Amino acid sequence: MNALAVRLLGYVAQAFSYALAGIFLLFLLGEIFTPHSAGPVNLREWTGIILITIACCAPVLALQHEFGAAAVSLACLAGFCLVVDFDNWPIAAILAVPGALHLAHSLLDRPGQPPRQTLHPAS
Repeated sequence: MNALAVRLLGYVAQAFSYALAGIFLLFLLGEIFTPHSAGPVNLREWTGIILITIACCAPVLALQHEFGAAAVSLACLAGFCLVVDFDNWPIAAILAVPGALHLAHSLLDRPGQPPRQTLHPAS
């Protein structure tokens, strides 16, 4: 793939990561300063909060460990959907965009394999 396109994919992935983390931070601050319900009361709710926090914030760490951060983000998002029975799939797809973009960028940005040497029979 074109090196410029791969580089642009990385920039777009970072932009989506920071946008998602910023929006999540705004929601979190809104819940802290003006709570709409009581706090989490059972292990399932605490697990869901931890998983969605990791899923939203892990792509920001992709500057250092892109493949790992993307995999952790997508795995935590899948875990969140399973743990809390989240069935709003369009929202889940939006939350998965930064992780998917970082995963694609990390796979496309790998250095090429050296050419394979073939042995030709002596003539």
